Amino acid sequence: MSGEKDDLDALMKALGSVVVIWGMVEDITRAFTRDVVLGDHVEENVERIILSETPFRTQLDILKKVAHIRRPNSDWFGRLAAQIAELSGWMHAERNRLIHDLWEQNEEGRILKYVRGKEETSVARKGGEWQLKVTGERAVPVADVEAFFDKAADAFDAMLALKGEYAQWKAGEARKEIIAGMVAQMARKQ
Repeated sequence: MSGEKDDLDALMKALGSVVVIWGMVEDITRAFTRDVVLGDHVEENVERIILSETPFRTQLDILKKVAHIRRPNSDWFGRLAAQIAELSGWMHAERNRLIHDLWEQNEEGRILKYVRGKEETSVARKGGEWQLKVTGERAVPVADVEAFFDKAADAFDAMLALKGEYAQWKAGEARKEIIAGMVAQMARKQ
């Protein structure tokens, strides 16, 4: 029985870790979206209203589109686009499955996951007949949840690095504007 409790405790810890790291991924995405899309000239409360009313996947879509216009270079944008595709694609779907599905431990001590939501049932033609498919339980090793946590942590690190590169580029552009303004002002004085 102790081994079974340890397995369930490990699962709960792993799922909790996923919740925490995904919150961090959403927060860095929000900050990145603010920097690229809204810039420095939006009141903090207006920014919070806009971002709190914008779903995560929509923030990713907006970030990608505006970053394409305001990009430091093509390599940077390619890495951002790839990261956004991963976050808004399989990672978002897997995170939802981890959080919203039902987790139980059976009498044999196996950890089982029951799919909930729209993926729980489907109707499809098979051999000319319409059939209802009901998703049953499946065993999920805690290592699978931990592996997702690692991928989410990698995504967080990647978004943080891309945001940092953008900030450096933006600061360089601001310096260029200041210098150009000073040169123009000096030219007018002559």
